Amino acid sequence: MARLFLRLVVGLTAQAWLVNCDTTSRDTLVSCISGSNVRIATKGTAEWTAYTTPFNTRLQYEPIAVAVPTNIAQIAAAVTCAKKNNIPVAAKSGGHSFTSLGLGGENGHLVIQLDGLYNVELADDALQKSSPAQP
Repeated sequence: MARLFLRLVVGLTAQAWLVNCDTTSRDTLVSCISGSNVRIATKGTAEWTAYTTPFNTRLQYEPIAVAVPTNIAQIAAAVTCAKKNNIPVAAKSGGHSFTSLGLGGENGHLVIQLDGLYNVELADDALQKSSPAQP
């Protein structure tokens, strides 16, 4: 009985610690990305449901946040912030992945929502260039 109680206490403590880590990681990531003037959606914001509802509703993964860049510099800033915080990144364009890879294919990814980018071109030297989003 004592072992069962000990396992329960250790399990609940570990779970509380992991939840706190996720919140801390999210807050640090959001602060970093917001400092780069990149629009960001997190759970509870108005855009959250629109950006995180998967095409295949059987595979509902929850990203840590969704960055909504309008130019390549903002994409680079968001990816850099994620890398600094050891958070995996997933690019979401059309969002029609049957396996929900646009949301990372698992919980905890930073999703880069690419639907705000228009006029993307490839230069002759293979470096990407883009003009700002247009209505």
